[in-house]
Amino acid sequence: MSSLYKLSIKGIRSFEPEHEETIQFGFPLTLIWGQNGCGKTTIIECLKYATTGDLPPNSKGGAFVNDPSLSGRSVVSGQIKLAFRNANGKSMITTRTVQLTRKHTRGITTNTFKTLEGQLATIDGGNKISISTKNAELDTQTPIYLAASKAILDYVIFCHQDEMLWPLSEASVLKKRFDEIFEASKFTKVLDSLKTIKKDMTTDIKLIEQSVKHLKLDKDRAKKVHDRLQQMNDSVDQFSEEISNLNIQIEQKEKEAEELFASNQQFQKTLSDYETLKIKQVTLQESIERMKNSIEVLNDPYEDLINKQTNFNKITKEKQDDVVRLQKIQSNLNNKLESKTNTYNQLIRLEGSLKSKESDYNGNLMKIEELINDNAEDYNFEGVGDVKKDLIEFSSIVENSFEDAKKGLEDYTDEFKQNDQLKQKYLQEVLDSITREEQHLKYNNKELNSIKDKLSLLNLKIDASDADEDELISKRSELQIITESLDEKKKSTEGKDLDVKISSSKANLSKLEFELEEISKNISASNEQADLRSRLSFITDTINSKLKIQKKLTTKHGDLFKELVGVDLNVNDGKDKFFEVFNKVQSELRDQDDKTKQLEKEIGNLKAKRDAINQSLSSQNVSINSLKEKITKVLEVDEIESYDSILSELEKSYSDVIEDVNTAEVTKQFNITAIQVATDHKHCLLCKRSFEEQGLSKFIQELQNSVNQEKINKIQEDAADIKKELEDIRSVNSSVLSYRSTVKSAGDLKGELVNVEESIKNVELKLSEENKKNKELQSKLEPLNDFKTVIQDIERSIKEISDLKTQASQLENQLGDFGTDVLSITELQRLQSEKNSDIKKLRIVINDDTDRRNEISRTLQRLESQLKDIQLNISNLERNLAEVTNLKKAVEESKAQLEKLRIQEESITKILKELDENKIERKKVVDEFRKQGEIVMREKESILKDRSDLRVTFTSLSTAIKEFESNDLAKLRENAKEIQVIVEERDKLSLEIEENSKTIRLLEKEVSEASRIELNIVANIDYRAQLTQLENTHNQINVLDLNNAQAQKEEYHEKSRKIRQELNELTSSHAGKIGEVKQIKDQAKALQKELQTEYKNVNENYHEEWVKLQTNMLISNDIQTYSKVLDNAIMKYHSIKMEDINRILNELWSQTYKGTDISSIAIKSDVNLQAKGNRSYNYRVVMYKDTNELDMRGRCSAGQKVLASILIRLALAECFGVNCGMIALDEPTTNLDSENAISLAEALNHIIEYRKAQSNFQLIIITHDENFLTHINGGRFTDHFYRIQRDENQSSRIYSLPISKMQEN
Repeated sequence: MSSLYKLSIKGIRSFEPEHEETIQFGFPLTLIWGQNGCGKTTIIECLKYATTGDLPPNSKGGAFVNDPSLSGRSVVSGQIKLAFRNANGKSMITTRTVQLTRKHTRGITTNTFKTLEGQLATIDGGNKISISTKNAELDTQTPIYLAASKAILDYVIFCHQDEMLWPLSEASVLKKRFDEIFEASKFTKVLDSLKTIKKDMTTDIKLIEQSVKHLKLDKDRAKKVHDRLQQMNDSVDQFSEEISNLNIQIEQKEKEAEELFASNQQFQKTLSDYETLKIKQVTLQESIERMKNSIEVLNDPYEDLINKQTNFNKITKEKQDDVVRLQKIQSNLNNKLESKTNTYNQLIRLEGSLKSKESDYNGNLMKIEELINDNAEDYNFEGVGDVKKDLIEFSSIVENSFEDAKKGLEDYTDEFKQNDQLKQKYLQEVLDSITREEQHLKYNNKELNSIKDKLSLLNLKIDASDADEDELISKRSELQIITESLDEKKKSTEGKDLDVKISSSKANLSKLEFELEEISKNISASNEQADLRSRLSFITDTINSKLKIQKKLTTKHGDLFKELVGVDLNVNDGKDKFFEVFNKVQSELRDQDDKTKQLEKEIGNLKAKRDAINQSLSSQNVSINSLKEKITKVLEVDEIESYDSILSELEKSYSDVIEDVNTAEVTKQFNITAIQVATDHKHCLLCKRSFEEQGLSKFIQELQNSVNQEKINKIQEDAADIKKELEDIRSVNSSVLSYRSTVKSAGDLKGELVNVEESIKNVELKLSEENKKNKELQSKLEPLNDFKTVIQDIERSIKEISDLKTQASQLENQLGDFGTDVLSITELQRLQSEKNSDIKKLRIVINDDTDRRNEISRTLQRLESQLKDIQLNISNLERNLAEVTNLKKAVEESKAQLEKLRIQEESITKILKELDENKIERKKVVDEFRKQGEIVMREKESILKDRSDLRVTFTSLSTAIKEFESNDLAKLRENAKEIQVIVEERDKLSLEIEENSKTIRLLEKEVSEASRIELNIVANIDYRAQLTQLENTHNQINVLDLNNAQAQKEEYHEKSRKIRQELNELTSSHAGKIGEVKQIKDQAKALQKELQTEYKNVNENYHEEWVKLQTNMLISNDIQTYSKVLDNAIMKYHSIKMEDINRILNELWSQTYKGTDISSIAIKSDVNLQAKGNRSYNYRVVMYKDTNELDMRGRCSAGQKVLASILIRLALAECFGVNCGMIALDEPTTNLDSENAISLAEALNHIIEYRKAQSNFQLIIITHDENFLTHINGGRFTDHFYRIQRDENQSSRIYSLPISKMQEN
C-alpha cells in the first residue's frame, strides 16, 4: 500500500529558489501550522502538482513560480521533489521542474512560464533507477504507483482550498466529478461498444440469412444442371463409338492413297524440276538482255574487273576524306568569323553608350557654368573665366554657406527648447497641484459614499433582525422534552433482538441455497448421462450401416476392377493396386501428349516462318512500288533498266556544253580586247598588222558580231537545263540500286516459301499418326478415370468407420467416469421444488423483520433530527441578539465619520478653484512664447533649404563631370582603335573562306563522276555471273527424261481420282457425326462452365454460410447476455459504494455536527436513462430535517458547506483510497464556529484512533487555528509539528518543532 515520505520545495510561490524546504510525513498524523499568507496552501499545491501534473487554479502566467522581480533575476527555476512508497512497498521519487522568464521589450515586461522535463525514479538496493522523464508519462504513471485515480487525488486527497466546496457546486460540475471518481466513462464506453457490436452483428445476421436463402436456390439449380450434363455425356459416348468405326475405314483409304502417292514421287520430281529449270532459264535470259542494254560491256578478264573495283574504291575514299577535312577547316573559319562579328557588334554598342555619356558631359559643363553665373552675385563670387577653376572655388563657397545656415538653425533651436522647458515646468507645477487635489477629492467622495452605503445596510440589518428572548425560552423547553424522548428510545432492546433474529434467518437461508445448488448439479449430471447413451447408440447404428454400404460396393464393382487391374478387389490393398495401373497409363499418355505438342509446336514455327516470308514479300512489294514511284518521277518505267547509259550520256552532254560556255567566255574576252586594241592602235592584236580606215571598220564590225551577248546567253541556258536534268538523274541513283536489290531479294523469298510449304505438309502427316496413338491411350484411361470415384468412395467409407469407432470408444470412457447412478430426475425435481418453497418462506420472514428494524431506525433518526433543529434555532437566536447590539454601535460610529468627511470636501473644493485661475495665466504665457519661436524657426529653415538645394545640384553636376573625365573619356578612345583592328581581321577571314569553298566544290565534282564508273564495273561483274548461271541451267534441262515421266503421271491421276471419291464419302459421314458430337460437347462444356462459375463450390458455400449464421446468432445472444450482466454489475457496484459512502457520511455527521437543524446528510444518485439505453447518474447532496429530504445546495450556511464538504471527502477517501490511505485537509475550520470546529477536531481524533492500525494511513492537517490543533490531541499520535513562517526577506521557511511547543504558542 502506498504512502508519502518526504516533500522538498524550491522556487515555488513564496519559497525562494536558492534554498530547499522539506517536510517529512509521519504516520498517522502530520500537523502543519502557520499564520495567514505564510505559504501553507503551497504545500497542498505542490503535492497535487507532483502527483497529477495539474497546476493550481488561477496560476496562469507563471504565478505558481517565485516572481523574478523579488530575487532580482531574469530567470527563476522551481522544483518539487516527492518521495513516496508505491502500492508494492518500493521507494520512489518524482521530480517536477518549472521555469519563469521575465523579459523587457520596448518598455513592456512579460513573464514566460515553461514546464521542463521531470523524472520518475525508483530506489532499488540503494541505486536510483530512472523510469521516465517525460511529463505526460509522469502524469499517468504516478497515480498508478500511488494506487489512486487522478480524480481521487484531485478532488479528495489533495483538494485545493479554492475548490474544497465542490460537493455543493452546481449539478453539472458535481455529476462530472462523481463520474470521474466512479470512472463511469470506462464502463459506459464498454457498454456502448458491446451495443454497437450487437447492432452490427444483427445487420450481418440478416445479410447472412439472405445469403443462405440464395445459396439454397443455387444448390438446387446446380443439381438439375448436373443431371442434364450426365445425359449429354452418355450421348457423346454413343456417337464416339460410331465415329471410331468411321475413323478405321478412313484410315484404310488414306493408307491406300499414301501408298499410291509414295509410288509416284519420282515422276512428280522430274516434272517439277523441269518446270523450275525452264522458269529459271527464261528469267536469266531476260535479265542478261536487260543488263547488256543498260551497261557498257567491258572485255577485260573477270579478275581484272575485281581489281579495278577494289582500287577505285580506295581512290574515291581518299577524295572523300579530303572533302571532309576541308569542310572541317571551313567550319572553323566560319566560327572564327562569327566570333569576330560578335566582338565587332559589342564594340559598336559600347561606342554608342560612350558617345551618349560624352553628350551628357558637355551638357553638364554648360549647366554648371550657368548655375555659377546665376548665383555669383548672391555669394559675391567673381570668376576667372576658366570653368574648372571657377567650379572648385564656387564649390567651396557653397559648402561654407550651407554649414553656416545649418549651425545658425541648430543654435536657435537649442535656445528655444531651453526657454520652452522652463516655461512648461512653471505651468506643470500648477497642473500637478490640481491633479493631486482632484485625487484627494475623489478619494474623499468614494469614502463618503462607502460610509453612506454601510450605514444603510446596518439600518436594514437592524430592521430585519428577528431576535426574540421569549422565543428563545420556548425553544429551550422544547429541547428538554425531545431529549428525554430520544433517551427512552435508545434504551429499548427491540432493535438488537431483531438484528439477532435476522442474522439467524440469513444463515438458514444460505444453507438452503447451498442444498438447492447441489440438487441442480445432480439434475444436470443425470441429463448429461442420458445424452451420452443416446449418442453412443446412434454411432453404433451408423457404423453397421457404413459396413453394409462398403460390402455392397465391393460386390457390385469387383468384376470391373479385375478386368481393369487384373486382380480381385480387396478393401485393404485395392487402392494401391488400382493407382499403380492408373499412374502407368497416365504416364504413357503424358509422354504421348508431349510428342504431339512438339509436332504442333514445329508446325506452328513453320507457319510462323511462312507468315514472316509472306510479310517480307508484302513489305518488299511495297518498297518496290515506292521506289518505282520515286524513280518514275525522273525516268519512264522502261528506262529504269537503261539507267546507267542514260546517266552516262547526260554527263557527256553536260561536259560538252560546259566546255562551250567556257570557250565562249574566253573568246568574248579576247575579242573585246582586240576591239580595244584596234580602236586605239589601229592594228591586229595577234599579228600586229595595221589596217586602213575601211578595213579597220570591217574588222571591228566582225569582232563585235562575235561577242553578241544573246548567243552567249543561249549557250548558258542550255548548260543550265542539262545540269538540272543530270542532277535529277543522279538524285535517284541510290533508289535505282535499292530497286534492283529488292527485286532480286523478292525472287529468293518466293523460292524459300515453296520449301516451307512442303515442310508443313510433311510435319502434318507425322502429327496425324501421333494423334491416333493419343486417342488409343485416352480410350484406355477413360474407364480407369470412371472407376477412380468408386475407389475413393470405398476409401472414404473406411475412414468414416474408423472415426466413428474412435468416437464410440470416447463416449464409453465418459460414461465410465460417472461411476454409480444418481437419483432419478423425478425425485431430484421434487426435492428442488421443496427447497425453493422453504427459501421463499424464509425470505418473507427476513423482509418483515428488516422492515420493522428500519422503522425503529427511522424513528430514532427523526428524533435526533428534531433535536438538532431545535439546537440550531437556539444557537441562531442567541447569535442574532448579540448581532443587533453590535449593529447599533456601528451605526453611531459611521455617522461621526460621515460628518468629518463632508468638512474635508469643502476645503478641497476651495483650493481647486484657486489653482484653476493660476493655470490659465501661466498657459497664456507659454502659448505666446511658442508662437514667436515658430515664426523665427520657419525663416531659418527656408534659408537652409535654399542653400541645401543649391549644394545638392552643384555637387551632382560636379561629380558627373569628374566621373566622365576620369573613366569614360579614355574608354571612348581605346574602343575606336579596337573597332578598326576587328574590321581588318574579319575581311581577311572572308577571303580565306571563299578560296576554301572553291576547292571543296571541285573535289565533290570529281567524287560524283567517279561513282558512275564504279557502277559500270559492278554491273559488268553481275553480267558475267548471270551468263555462267544460264549455261548451267541449260545443261541440267538436257539431262531430264520427260517422256517416261508424262506417262506415269496420267496413270497416277486415274487411280487417285477413285480413292479420293471413296474417301470423300467416308469423310462426309464422319464430319456429320463429329458435328453432332461437337454440338453436344459444346452444350456440355457450357453446362460444365456454368457449374464451375455460377455454381462453383455451391455446396461448400451453402454449408459455410449456414454454419456462419448459426455461429453469429449464438455470439449475438452471448453479447446480449454479457451486456446485461455487466450493466447489472455496474449498478450493483455503484449502489454498494454509495451505501458505504452514505453510511460513513452519516456516522461522521452525527459525531461532528453540533447543530440540531440537520439530522444527517447523504449523497443521492438519481438514475437517468440515456437515448442509447445506457444508465447515467445525476448526483446531489441532501440533508434530512426531521423526516424531510431537502437539497443542501442553496439551503445551508457557509460553515455547514465547509463541514459537509470535508466529511464527504473523508468518506470518499475511506471508500476509494483503500490502498492509498492519505488525505490532506487545508484550513478545515474555515467558516466553522468554535463549537463545530471542536467537534470536527474530535471526529478527526476518532478517525485517527480508528485507522491508526492501518500501516499506510496518513492525515495531513494544515491550519492557522491553534485551538483546533489543541483539540485534535496531536501529542497522542506524533511528537512534532511543522511551523511555516516568513523570514526577514519575506521568503517562506518550514521549521520542525516538538509538539510541546504548540501548547506554549
